[in-house]
This record gives sequence, structure tokens and C-alpha cells, in this order.
Amino acid sequence: MDISSVSGQLAPPKIQKPAQQTKPSEISEEARSVKVSISEESQFLAEAEKKLGIQVEKINLDDPRLLTQERLDALGEQANAGRNSLLKLDSKVESFLEELANTNPDLAAKEFDFSIRANGTLKAISSDLSEKDRLKLEGILNEDRELQNLASELKEITLSAMSKEASARHVYDNIDLEGIAINEETIEEGLHFRSLMDGMKSDYARYGTETNTKAAFSLPLFGIAKELKGNLS
Repeated sequence: MDISSVSGQLAPPKIQKPAQQTKPSEISEEARSVKVSISEESQFLAEAEKKLGIQVEKINLDDPRLLTQERLDALGEQANAGRNSLLKLDSKVESFLEELANTNPDLAAKEFDFSIRANGTLKAISSDLSEKDRLKLEGILNEDRELQNLASELKEITLSAMSKEASARHVYDNIDLEGIAINEETIEEGLHFRSLMDGMKSDYARYGTETNTKAAFSLPLFGIAKELKGNLS
């Protein structure tokens, strides 16, 4: 049968037109500058970069600059450890100074601070003492093993959070420590314990309604970063 003779001739099939593709030149500058972060090679995203003009930035999940939930949790743990360590050290220093005032009032009346060496011994720091008296004070500091242990604990927390290898070191770079190497030697030079504690309490009193030691040490690692920055810059 001749199909052309049939009434109601069959309509030709509809052809689906392909969707019109957007050319790179038609994409806004804002869209073009979007960065897509990926953790592995992707042919799809490579094609997107080529055809759409989107800049694809590949990142490494091991990059310490990435604040993953695991690293955020680690930061929180370090902050709590630092706070508890500061509270214990602050209490110990107060009792040490009271005892020093009873046994060596002349030394207690002088201005001094102390830091910790790489070998774990405490170092007396003072421009107000003769070298003989400074060494005498240093001997008394190191006779107090509890004081020595607490200072060592805070040093280890600082190294864990702020050394070059620390997973979130860049947090402190952005605030105070950019370009400063934190290691055993720079901690000896930069972490003066009495100055650290007095400075943190003073900052809290300036911005808070009252001085509260527990609250003053609520951001211990940033206070430590400020102290290191001030002494090492």
C-alpha cells in the first residue's frame, strides 16, 4: 500500500535537539573564578575546567592547612590541656613565691622570671639580680621538682601545638607566629612563664568585668603565641 494515499498521513518523528552548550566566553567572571577543591584526579572536573573555564584546585587531604574535624578536635584537646596546665602552673608559682619570701626574702623582692631549657632544667631570668644571686635562684627553682615538671608539661603542649610539624600550626601563623620557628631552643628564649601568666590575666581583666584565672586562661595557646612573639621578634 502506498502510504501517501492513506488519510491522516503519519507525521515524521520528532528529533530532540541537543541542549545548547554554553561557551566559555558566555560565563560570567564571577563563575569563572570559582575554585573546586578535590582530593583526587577527576576526568570530569578536568573537562569542566577545559570547557567551562572553571579553575580547578587540587588539594591534598594530608595538607596540615586543612582544618578537618579530626584536627579541630585535636585543637580543642590541646587548648584544654594548655588551660589545665596553666592553671596548675599558676597555682604552683604562687606557692613557690610564698615559700621563697619566707626562706629568701631578698631574692623574692627582686624582679625575675624563668623559662625551661631543652634538657628540662629551669632557667632564671633577671636583670635585677647579680649573676651570683641569679644562679642561687636558679638552683632553688630546680630543687622544686613539681615546678620543673609543670613547666616541662606546658613546654610539651606548646611544641605539640606550634612546632613546624604540628597539624594546625598555620592557625598560629595567621595570628602571631608566622615565620617564627618553635622548637626547644626558641621556647627557652621565648616562653617566660611568669610573664605569660601575668599577661594573660592582664588581658582578661582589660576586656572582662573581673579577673578570673580560670577564664583568663581560656585561650591558652593564643596567649602562649603572644608571649613567644613578643620575646622572639
